[in-house]
Parts: sequence; C-alpha cells; structure tokens
Amino acid sequence: MAAPMKRPCEESGTGISPSGEECLLKKQSTDCQMFLSWCEQEGIIQNSKVTVRRSGSCAQCGMIALDDISKGETLFTVPRSVLLHPATCSPVVAQRLEEDEDSLETESGWVPLILAVMYEHTNRSSRWRPYLDLFPDYSELDQPMFWDSNYMQPELRGTGIAEAVQRDLRNIDRDYHDVALPFIKKNADLFSEEKHNLDLYKRTVSFIMAYSFTESPDYDEDDDDSDDDDEETHPPMMVPLADALNHIAKNNAQLKFGKESLRMVATEDIKKGSEVFNTYGEIANWQLLHMYGFAEEYPENIYDTVDIPHRYLLEEARTHEAFSATMDERWKFLKELEAVSDDGGFVIGMDGVLAEDEVFMALKVITLDKETYDNLGPDDCPSPEEESFTNGELCNLPESWRGLLAGAANRTLKNFNDLHPKDTDAESSVPEELAKLSHRARYSLYVRMGQRKILERLVDFCRITW
Repeated sequence: MAAPMKRPCEESGTGISPSGEECLLKKQSTDCQMFLSWCEQEGIIQNSKVTVRRSGSCAQCGMIALDDISKGETLFTVPRSVLLHPATCSPVVAQRLEEDEDSLETESGWVPLILAVMYEHTNRSSRWRPYLDLFPDYSELDQPMFWDSNYMQPELRGTGIAEAVQRDLRNIDRDYHDVALPFIKKNADLFSEEKHNLDLYKRTVSFIMAYSFTESPDYDEDDDDSDDDDEETHPPMMVPLADALNHIAKNNAQLKFGKESLRMVATEDIKKGSEVFNTYGEIANWQLLHMYGFAEEYPENIYDTVDIPHRYLLEEARTHEAFSATMDERWKFLKELEAVSDDGGFVIGMDGVLAEDEVFMALKVITLDKETYDNLGPDDCPSPEEESFTNGELCNLPESWRGLLAGAANRTLKNFNDLHPKDTDAESSVPEELAKLSHRARYSLYVRMGQRKILERLVDFCRITW
C-alpha cells in the first residue's frame, strides 16, 4: 500500500469532527466490502483464511490472517484480465493508446498507463470503479512531492529525497506538457483538458508510483520460454487486491507472476490475527519515503542505505600529506574511470559498503605510491582483489584505506549534524514521544536516523583492528 495506508491507526489526520470521522470510516468500510465483492465477480480467488479490512492492520487498511496460514499457501489469485494497464483499459482508449504508441514514448515508459488510469479514474462507469473508489480523489497520497517545499527542504536535506522530488516534478511537468497533453487534445472526445489536468496527472503518477507492480523480465513461474524475454522490460501495472498489502522489509508474502494469473504466496507461516505483508523489494528508507510516503524505524529496514558523497572522500584525501600533492590528478583519473563523479556517492548498507568496486578503485588509486601511479596507462584500471568491504571485514583493509573511508563517513555525519542538530535528542526519545510527531516528521526522522546509524556503524568498524 502507499503512504496513507501506512499511517498508524490511531492517527486519523482527517481534521473533521468525531461524528464526521465515524461517517467517513463507515463509508470506507462499505467501499472495502464493495471492492471485495467486485473481486469475486471478476474472478479473483481469495483464500478464506485472509481478508482485507481496516481494523487489525498497522495502517488504515491491510490484509489480515483469519486463520493460521502455512508457508507456500496461495492467499489469492488475480487473473491477468483484471489487471489495469493500457492494453486492458476501456477498448476505445486502449486502441487510441496503441495507435499513438510511438508518440507516447518517454524515458520512464509510464505515460500510456498514466493516461489509462486517468481515464478510468474519471469514468463513472469504469469496469474498475469499485477498485478505484478506494482512492476517490488520491487525497490520502502523501509522498514528499506533495509537501510544501519550505517544509520538505529542511526535513529532508542530506537524505537524497529532496533532489529526487525535484527531478520527479521536472519530469512530470515535461511529460505532461510535451507528451500527455497533445494526446489529450487530440482525443477530446475521450479526454478533457480541464478534467485531465496537470494536477490530476501528478496525483496519478504518485498513485502509480505507490501502488503499481512491475513484472520482472521473465515470469516467476509457469513460463518455459522465459529466457526469450530476458532483455524485455515491462512498464508498471495496477494489480487489484495485491496492493491492499502493506510493506515491511521482513515480509511474509510475495507476489508471483504467471502466464495466466498472479498469485500472492505466503513465504513463511503466518499466525491467525497477524497482518500479511508484501515487499516492494530491497528498498532503502529514503526510497520508501520518496515513493510510498512512509519509512521504517531503525533497524527494522534491513535494506536501508546511505550515500557518502564522492566529494567527501576527495576532501578527506586532501588533508593527508601523503596523497594531497597529486590528489587532483588522481581524482581526474578516477572520474575518467567512472569510479567517482562530482555529484555521486558511495552506497553504504546496513552490513557495510555496497558499492565495493567503486570504493576499492577509489581507495586503491588514491593510496598508490607515486612510482606505481605514474606508470599507470590511460587504459589501466585497478581490478577488485580479495578485499571485502562488509563491516566485519573492514578491519582487514589497509590502515590508510580505513582512515580515508572513516574520514569520508565522518564528514557525511558532520553534514547531518549541521543540517539536523536536534536529531540526536530525538533519537533517544521514547516511542510515546515519537508517536506525538506528525507522520511526516516521524518518517523523515526515521530516514535520517537510519542513515546516521549506518554511518556510525561504518566508522566504528573502520576503527577495529585485530
């Protein structure tokens, strides 16, 4: 599920009276029941051991186990005919999209799906009406792209999210005006510039970003010819019922793609009364907040990451007399090897360095003795050796390497401290205090806290010697 479905149950955030909120909850419950009835009518087969409801979920809606579930059990099956994408939407719209396929091409490949979902969302007689009525106006979507810039920038500086949001907004504006709007104007009998405007386009993008599924190049199961499609990429699609599941890194269910249908399968035993969780993949907290509007508290997200900006390694190397004299020349060489860049970073995970090849190359070139470096040819590229950059193996690296890596990490930490000086106090807060924060403030803190902890662990392991 997307951002709104991740807010704790006790935090309504509706800003309406108790009686009004009760009416809203009743309507939401009715919509949910109508959706489940629609699923049955459309041939979606649901295991009697699970249901979708708002009570019992970690968020506003989720899938709950009504009985004990064994690993490997199928929780539900969705026929491919029920999926919402450009080829399955209203026939006349699908035909127009196919006819203009070339003119709708973009880097993301999303425009046809966005237009299809926009049309179905505003079509009261849409086949997917009970499904789309769960998201009546997309008002619950709350990814950072909808935050006021004056709030977002201070909260998310240094995390990588603000830059990603700015890229998204530029791309959305460009794709709408350059690609989608000409199609809308051309097909005025189906679309309306007034109704299918930039705001709806933006909210549809966020809906697809948060709720869609992307099929792997080859089927997960039941496909004897999967190797033939290894190079093919698939655009996202909307999968009713599958997006009712919330995400955590330590999930207990997974969506399997087959030729005729998609199946949600339990990946471990699930106890009665427990929530069924899907996974969106190995996604860091900053990506979760950026794309879905929520984050997990440290250390729950085992896939969390942080970037050490390349420039901080350069700055650290310049402070060491042994490297400073030829540092600019060596850095230029590393840029030519595409090991570093002006605005890039080394990705660090919970268990150590993930960008091992780039870090190895950078540390190797920086610390080469002058004679060896001078003899490097323009095509010479140090190849990774046996060094491991997992936290537990950092102690085996040369001392100079550990010093440079720890120094770059400390510079990243200092930047966090300068940008968010109150975070260290917030990190020691009891859960009750964190719960008082707005969901935006709390999730932003989770992102910053996780990134800070990863850096601190890296520095600590760099200091260990045997």
